[in-house]
Amino acid sequence: MLMTEPRSDFAADLTLPRHPKAAGQARRVVSAMDLEDQDLADRGHLLVTEAVANAIEHASGTHLQVVLARDERTGGLFAAVFDAEPARPVQRHVPAEGLAESGRGMALIRTLSEDWGCLAVGEGKWVWFHLVPTASAPLPP
Repeated sequence: MLMTEPRSDFAADLTLPRHPKAAGQARRVVSAMDLEDQDLADRGHLLVTEAVANAIEHASGTHLQVVLARDERTGGLFAAVFDAEPARPVQRHVPAEGLAESGRGMALIRTLSEDWGCLAVGEGKWVWFHLVPTASAPLPP
């Protein structure tokens, strides 16, 4: 799926400072979306935190952009984070028993979202993901 504009009855377009507090600000907007499915809300909080934290840690610039929208078609959540680093995010394999405090963000996004991607735009990139409520999620192969 190519990043497209979701049909939404709730959307937010945030410009946040590239600062650790930005993840909390983005999480609060996910909370304000009043998502009906608790699993969807939990995954949304986690993955928005991971996407924003990755942008803060690995990109340059003073700000990042976060777009959040509730998808009317699926009842799900669409999220995208733009940062000023054109390189694609690195997906490292981190063993489950590992003690590393970082390195799992993209693996979590890949594993817990129904769809995700990265789109280079100018001097930066969008990392996006789409979540659907548990009852709507496709069964794993």
